[in-house]
Amino acid sequence: MQFSGQLSDVDIRLLRIFVMVAECGGVAAAAHELNVDRSTVSRQLTDLETRLGLRVCERSRAGFWLTDEGQVIFDRTQELLGALSDFRRHVNDIHRELAGELTIAVADTCMWDQHFRLPEAIAALRREAPQVQPVVRVLSIAEANRAVLSGASQIGILPVYARRSGLHYDVLGMERNALYCGKAHPLAASQKTPSLAELRQHEVIALGHESGGAAQIQRRKLLRGPMTNSDEATSILILSGLYVGYLADYYGDQFVQAGRMVPIETPRTAYHVDLCAVVSDREQHSGVTRLFLDLLRQTWR
Repeated sequence: MQFSGQLSDVDIRLLRIFVMVAECGGVAAAAHELNVDRSTVSRQLTDLETRLGLRVCERSRAGFWLTDEGQVIFDRTQELLGALSDFRRHVNDIHRELAGELTIAVADTCMWDQHFRLPEAIAALRREAPQVQPVVRVLSIAEANRAVLSGASQIGILPVYARRSGLHYDVLGMERNALYCGKAHPLAASQKTPSLAELRQHEVIALGHESGGAAQIQRRKLLRGPMTNSDEATSILILSGLYVGYLADYYGDQFVQAGRMVPIETPRTAYHVDLCAVVSDREQHSGVTRLFLDLLRQTWR
């Protein structure tokens, strides 16, 4: 039966499966996560497309990708699921019952920080509110921001380069970002710290979602190199020996210890960024979220 404009439980279940497939990047990975057959997931996607009267994704041996209509459905579904979670939490708050899911979006490189205390906060949450089930999603910084804004995640843990209206920020700590080059890069062979003039002769990678490194490149008149969307992508380019790039110290140091990168300590090129717990303005007064923010502040000291 085609979608009539009224959402049923069946529609919501199919939309949840669609989101899982999109986030996993394909039917096979989603089937593994859901512990069902690929044919079952594929059939459910077909059922959803039939009900919506839309083609939401292309899936073949050539790969998986969302159609333009599918991207719209995915974005709106994230908002819908966030609103459903809001409703459930508010009802729980009325009954003063801390229960349900707490969805946490974590920026993908944060756990390399030796001061990362999210596991301890989750353990404390279990002691304080055993009926609350934490759901952790590891995302890029941009994706984590969007997840909190849309309501798909109640809380985000991420470095913050620019604050946005509609979001509340609790500073948990600070990370230092510095320049690194690969062992094969010309600057790695130097016995002395390169001057700013020397550094300007080499391309510096810019992160697309991030303003701190981009601002430093502009402020220090460095040579802008290729743009990436994650620290992992930046690391790959640095390790090629062709480029210099910014990484958080806790992330870059693992490559230094492995003998694969060299830090560049040219004065005034490093910068610091706040690591924050981020919640939407509408979410910060929810009982579960309020409790977890308190636990984050306590454990991150």
